[in-house]
Amino acid sequence: MNQQTTEEKKKEAIEFLIREIGADFNSAKELLILSRSIEYAGIEKWISHPLSREEEALKKIFIIRATSYFRRKCLHPFNDIEKIKYIENHEHIECDALRSIYTPFIKTRLQ
Repeated sequence: MNQQTTEEKKKEAIEFLIREIGADFNSAKELLILSRSIEYAGIEKWISHPLSREEEALKKIFIIRATSYFRRKCLHPFNDIEKIKYIENHEHIECDALRSIYTPFIKTRLQ
């Protein structure tokens, strides 16, 4: 199996998330937040072409965590407190659901 380097994974993840989130290539702030969201989500969970249920679950968890972080950081920290709490709650619910479904497969890689 051809292992990707961290930089290759990060590049693919950024390109995917730009399409997924709709981030602006020309906005330095959004690109910085996008880069930090990848660090928050954990680049080791990014798999560009998942072949198993475990890999698919890891990719979904990565996407959920990265998009959640990006959306939270694009909101105003004082004016949008309720929206931020809702996004955080949604992230935890979705990730926990995926972990509970695929626990036998991904238990060791998520810790």
